[in-house]
Amino acid sequence: MYNSKLVQVFFSLDGVSKRAVHKFIRSPFFNQRQEVIALWDYLVQSKNGTKKALKKEEIFSFLFPGEKFDDTKIRLIMSWLLNCIEEYLAYRQYKQQKVFSQIYLVKAYRHLNLEKHFNQEVKRSRNLLDKMEIGQDYLHAQYLLEMEHYAFAESRRRTTGNNLQVLSKILDIRIISGKLRQSCLLFAHQAVFKTDYDYTFLPALLDYLENSAYLENPAIGMYYYCYRALTENNPDFFQKFKFELQRSQARFSLAELRDCFLMAINYCIKQINQGNEEYRIEAFELFKSALAINVLLIDGYLSRFTYTNIVAAGLKVKEYDWVDSFLKDYRPLLEPRYRSNYYHYCRARYYVDLKDYEKARHLLVAVDEEDLLVSLDARNMLIKIYFELKEHSALESLLNSMQTFISRKKVMGYHRKHYLGTIQFTRKLLYLTKTDKAGQEKLREEIIKAEILPDRNWLLQQLEDMSK
Repeated sequence: MYNSKLVQVFFSLDGVSKRAVHKFIRSPFFNQRQEVIALWDYLVQSKNGTKKALKKEEIFSFLFPGEKFDDTKIRLIMSWLLNCIEEYLAYRQYKQQKVFSQIYLVKAYRHLNLEKHFNQEVKRSRNLLDKMEIGQDYLHAQYLLEMEHYAFAESRRRTTGNNLQVLSKILDIRIISGKLRQSCLLFAHQAVFKTDYDYTFLPALLDYLENSAYLENPAIGMYYYCYRALTENNPDFFQKFKFELQRSQARFSLAELRDCFLMAINYCIKQINQGNEEYRIEAFELFKSALAINVLLIDGYLSRFTYTNIVAAGLKVKEYDWVDSFLKDYRPLLEPRYRSNYYHYCRARYYVDLKDYEKARHLLVAVDEEDLLVSLDARNMLIKIYFELKEHSALESLLNSMQTFISRKKVMGYHRKHYLGTIQFTRKLLYLTKTDKAGQEKLREEIIKAEILPDRNWLLQQLEDMSK
């Protein structure tokens, strides 16, 4: 039972949810089996639940003292309890979506054929829709409500004055917006994971939408320009996408806004990688805008990866005061288990940029090795620090230990090539002399031609400094 679905679900519930389920399963409407309540109480009392305490035999003995163990019987009770918990979880989601629960009430009054009550709840549903964020949930709810309106009119045999045209247009908007949003997500995923997707009728849809009045609808316009920006090297589409994103952000859900901001930022990163340095400011400003409306927070926390990327973006545009404040202000919003390590790592990057190497070194040597990529990048920064401080003995030792570390950890793909390239070229730099101009030129050509080398600019800068 220790590895059962029931136990996994139970221990994933927070205190508030457990208290709610405690009441839920005691309601005769949802559960009338006392053994289900008894099993729930046993799990609650087990707290963290040792393997021994959660053995089916132990639980059966507690529930049915003196009875012979019956595996089928205990499995059935476990199944009933799991069903109760899942009913509660589904009910909680249902109640959180006020407009959908309201529309189900509209449906109920339609089936009861109570016209006055039906119309009152339709009105209330429309008021809720007016307050909703524009997005896929809004479009779906709008469509469901119009379908109820149509079904009620048909049940009364009102063949004139129905809402078929309105219903058709709402369905069009819902389908077009959903297709465009999904296509943006598919393309973004495809760019990272090199997966091929079938976009079906999307090309025809894009042709139809060009210069169409549908582009005035925020739920369509934003995703249309997003997709065109992502797939075409045309800055005009990016600017239109960014305009739609800024003007409509108060009406979209945080989840949809988060996706859109991240897609806009990834567009900027792609442009930067192609040598368009002006997009560094664009990316930084997008991060700031997203932070201002808390769109990057998930369950109240800022991802450690997003935290790192924002610091990197701020340092690239030399907004040092802003980065200093961000590091401190958003540290409490990192997940507790990553908070200390990522704060120290990002603070070290800040000090490296300011060339305050002593403070940076003090933080980097304390970075936790369990986070492989952070540990590697910390060592990579130490390479630069030792090189620039001319601590050649320490540098030689670090280069050797880092190469061994990479081999031992089996770092794969891009990261392996990245760090091994830095190690290789730093070694060559270390043994070059200021008078060896031919060697310097040969190394410069090798660095420029290297396929994967994110530290290329730093290596070239060291060569330039050496040649002076």
